[in-house]
Amino acid sequence: MMTEREHDLSGDAMLKICLALWGDPSHVSGDEYRWGKHGSRRLSVDNGQFYDYELEQGGNAISLLKLHGNGRPIHEQLDEFGFRLQPVQPVPVRFEQFSEVARYYYADEHGVVSYQVAREESASGSKRFKQFDAQGKSGIKNKGITPLPYKLSEIIARPDDVVHIVEGEKCAEALAAEGDLLATTNSGGGGQWSDVHSAYLKGRNCVVYEDNDTKGQAHARKVIGSLLPFAASVELVHFREFAAKFDVADYLLTHDLIDLHERRGNIDDVANEPALEFETENDASMPLTFPVLTIADLYAMPPAQWLIDGVIAEKELSVLYAPPGEGKTFLALDFALHVAAARDWNDHAVKGGRVLYIAGEGVSGLPGRVKAWHAHNSCDPVADFFVLPQNVEMVDDEALFRLTNTIRELGEFDLIVIDTVARALAGAEENSASEMGKFIAACGRLQTDHNASVLGIHHSGKDAAKGMRGSSSLLGAVNTSMSCKRVEDNQIKLTFEKQKDIELAQPINLDMVQVNVGDGVIGQSSVALELASIIAEEKHKFQLTTNERLTLKALRTAVHRTGKPPKSNRVEGMRKVVTLDAWREEAKNLMDTGKRSWYAAFGRSVSRLVEREVAGKHDDECWVIE
Repeated sequence: MMTEREHDLSGDAMLKICLALWGDPSHVSGDEYRWGKHGSRRLSVDNGQFYDYELEQGGNAISLLKLHGNGRPIHEQLDEFGFRLQPVQPVPVRFEQFSEVARYYYADEHGVVSYQVAREESASGSKRFKQFDAQGKSGIKNKGITPLPYKLSEIIARPDDVVHIVEGEKCAEALAAEGDLLATTNSGGGGQWSDVHSAYLKGRNCVVYEDNDTKGQAHARKVIGSLLPFAASVELVHFREFAAKFDVADYLLTHDLIDLHERRGNIDDVANEPALEFETENDASMPLTFPVLTIADLYAMPPAQWLIDGVIAEKELSVLYAPPGEGKTFLALDFALHVAAARDWNDHAVKGGRVLYIAGEGVSGLPGRVKAWHAHNSCDPVADFFVLPQNVEMVDDEALFRLTNTIRELGEFDLIVIDTVARALAGAEENSASEMGKFIAACGRLQTDHNASVLGIHHSGKDAAKGMRGSSSLLGAVNTSMSCKRVEDNQIKLTFEKQKDIELAQPINLDMVQVNVGDGVIGQSSVALELASIIAEEKHKFQLTTNERLTLKALRTAVHRTGKPPKSNRVEGMRKVVTLDAWREEAKNLMDTGKRSWYAAFGRSVSRLVEREVAGKHDDECWVIE
């Protein structure tokens, strides 16, 4: 019986196996390789994992060989590739602590800093990079800015010098320190060099340095291909006789610039080479272990974070659905624009961020609706709101590939709205768990690869009471599920049907306010939303006075801001309660307190609302009755 544990192989080793099984890739982007006409087979060299979208299977080397090995023993197949299973000890994997070791500044041609990159390392030697804006605000990756070559102002100031192009700021600094060589790179890691970078090097003599791994080779070739239409000359330096992942910084530790200069060679020798040959002794293997959390680790984890408090969670999938014509696009735009403008949404705190709105059903109605929102909210046009004016077929690998590249070009987004799910499925069977699973997986890639929240706009079925259209797997996958409906002609009711990590919130009613967006031109008007002053469904029961409406609104606001679970069993359902004093304090902000009689008017209004069963009160606990 085998005592060896199955384990992952390095990304380079996995690539060797994939190349042998599938031939040359059809697409290469950074550390991601694709095979097939539509890129249905994917390998991430970074983590050594593959996925076959047609077979809906993926995993490590063991999974790959089980899938394609025709039942042959795994160890025999691995032996043919020069790899062996290694015995490992199962140990818990702790989250590594990283600290910043260097900060790199990307400036424009005038020397003005545009964005920053921080290099962080752990005690084990692991590294990671974070990007910041010009002011050092964290969590931003080339946020709406043009990518720049590192040390651009120096490149411009030294027009006759050879430009040395490396992978990573550390290598650029090593060349500069060794002999004041003019060295540059791009932010974002391998595969992120573009024609935008190359255009700054028009007419220059360039030397490209290749790191000794498959990712390094792919990156160097991308740089060379981009440079050729711009540069006066391009040469290549590689380190293929050295250890895996060897780079120019490693080389300069034991060699001088004369040795380095002699390694410069013609790119024609390597331009059309196949992928790197792998040296077995350089293939590092990683044990198949999973992260294990202790109780202390669990307690140390941060609580759920929200883009819109209690409505849309950070880095999660949410869905808003309704029948056609019920106002879901108005509501989705209202969410999106509040996030982009970093404005609280109807007393719900908002964490501002960049928004991408995928208008799969067209953009004809969007300009008026967006103008109406800005006018109603007395807000200048927000810079962090972007519209993709066409449908993106999320279940198509090629379309998803284009979308992720578009996001990388524009900079990362905090919220991505998909309007609608049906259009994004591109005619796939909505009722199929497998087809819907592809859409969910695509949304998952947007969440994990780009740290984005995703909001899908969806339709209900013929019977709206039965919920969302299509497979129930979507409801199972989302963090938050919301529905909306028109209440009469001028109000939308938002109902929460699933909130994974918090108590289910009470419904929210929003008035639809007509806003002129055409400078008085007849017919040029649209709609904005605001928190309802009175629930339309309640208008037919009785007519509230002005003081009663304001008192009810004060109670709703107080419950939202400071509501707590009830102590009394007189409170039905999962409602939250506030004290009478808290209710009265909110009423002070709404009622005409200049009148001496306002206190008495508040008391009468409370009594009438309780009498009419619009509000509840027991001892000192007060609540809203929906």
